[in-house]
Amino acid sequence: MKKEKTKGGYILQSVVSLLAALLIALLLFAAFSDDIKYLFGKAQNMNSVLAEGEPEKGEYVSVGVDAVVDWYAETNYKINGVIPAGSKWHCVVWLDDESFISLTVKGKKNKDIINGLIHDTERYLNYQEEALPSPVVFEGKITSIGSEVDEYYDEAIRYYGITGQEVHYLTIDTTYSKTSIIIYGIIFLAIIGMFIGMFIGGIKGAKRLKAAEGLAASAPQNYNQQGFGSGQTYNTYDSGQGGGQTYNTYDSGQGGGQTYNIYDNGQGGNTNT
Repeated sequence: MKKEKTKGGYILQSVVSLLAALLIALLLFAAFSDDIKYLFGKAQNMNSVLAEGEPEKGEYVSVGVDAVVDWYAETNYKINGVIPAGSKWHCVVWLDDESFISLTVKGKKNKDIINGLIHDTERYLNYQEEALPSPVVFEGKITSIGSEVDEYYDEAIRYYGITGQEVHYLTIDTTYSKTSIIIYGIIFLAIIGMFIGMFIGGIKGAKRLKAAEGLAASAPQNYNQQGFGSGQTYNTYDSGQGGGQTYNTYDSGQGGGQTYNIYDNGQGGNTNT
């Protein structure tokens, strides 16, 4: 049997739900402030960021890529360790200021673009081309490379002899798009909306119980729900074997006389008194 919630229970529900909604909203704003700025603004130019110093994690940048050294790792994601859930590819990019940084992409289209840039960069370094290809613009969020692939980044730097030049141990992760930010935003807003709905439900429940208490307090003390004063109604039916009778007794509502209707079950006439 479901226990009826008390007015105090509804009030507690409202308070807890409101606090939860506010806490989640504050945490989201603190954790995703850069995402919000990027969503309603635009990515910074990578050359401008480099001119100001070392790029920082959390910044959204736009970078024109015209030289890629090579791939250095691939990350595969699986649900419950079984169901494939997509892949990311990581490569070493040669920036315009002669420094190097990691770039993370996903999707076959981007993978094919990077493969073409790797091929063209190799031809340029081997003096088979006089110039690097036209840059391809990528937008992404500067993040840490990640413990699962950072050792491979180190290996690639050493393998290709990238020494005496600046290396940024960060990656420009292009998987952070405005579309993904909007999707995550909708999910979190739905969670906040659920708590707000619980808050409103608690307020309405408390008001409903308060109104019911007010009606009970204003009702007459001798109120009889049957509506027949102090009298009662009895209905008795014979089983149909002849001797039984049916008595219907009705109080007049004044506590005085009564009316009896007696019906014989076919063993003589009917008597009405």
